[in-house]
Amino acid sequence: MGRKAAHNTAMCVPMQQSCMFFTCTPKPKMQFKKKEKPQNLPPHLPAFTLPCDPLLIVSSFSGQEAQTGLPQARISCPEGTNAYRSYCYYFNEDRETWVDAELYCQYMNSGNLVSVLTQSEGTFVASLIKESGTDDFNVWIGLHDPKKNRCWHWSSGSLVSYKSWDIGAPSSTNPGYCVSLTSSSGFKRWRDVPCEDKFSFVCKFKN
Repeated sequence: MGRKAAHNTAMCVPMQQSCMFFTCTPKPKMQFKKKEKPQNLPPHLPAFTLPCDPLLIVSSFSGQEAQTGLPQARISCPEGTNAYRSYCYYFNEDRETWVDAELYCQYMNSGNLVSVLTQSEGTFVASLIKESGTDDFNVWIGLHDPKKNRCWHWSSGSLVSYKSWDIGAPSSTNPGYCVSLTSSSGFKRWRDVPCEDKFSFVCKFKN
């Protein structure tokens, strides 16, 4: 597969990938109360046959998010979620691996793990997490390195134009291939960590 030409040589851009391991049929949008899971979700995420690297997540919903940033229009969101501009956000305190958290967000209103595209959006996401009162040290976001070549991609397909790495990240001595927000930075900075770790996470979706 060919890479799209990058306008900035220091920036990685998403690639079209034919490796698909998760296909889901859109479900009716779910209403749920804050601090509660959607009632229609199974008690455990189903097991999938993965014919390729599980980090190469390409679902039928990937890439729906605007590539050039967030539109200005405000919307209403399902009960228990929070609106910011044209997207809805949901903080889930259950701890999952990065892949399972991404699958959860895809199942819930065809979303993805949150992509943080601007500093103002990062401030909003940080406030959403802190207001929950969580004592977690890390929270998953949708940034990952599926090829393990230090080229970062949002699971939603958005361009990586804004970056907010924590001090010393991404690590060159102990690299991780998935990214979390850190409590020590007030959940505003990013750190690369092993994708198999289990953290709470934020979903982002269109209503």
